[in-house]
Amino acid sequence: EQGIVNPLPQPGEPVIIDCRATKLRKGDKRVLGRYEFRFTQNDRLVYEGDQTAMFFRVEEGDSLDLSAG
Repeated sequence: EQGIVNPLPQPGEPVIIDCRATKLRKGDKRVLGRYEFRFTQNDRLVYEGDQTAMFFRVEEGDSLDLSAG
């Protein structure tokens, strides 16, 4: 995934981060999500992009298989 980076945020001012899930696929032990991000500082957009993440539920005694399929 790629993002658009505008002029870098300046130190000392807060950066407001907005993250929204745009797609979710849930299984018994994992969730695959696609997320949109917008970072603003003083109402000025400093970053915009999207990313995909996978989360696993691993309980004690489980093995984690990261192979596809």
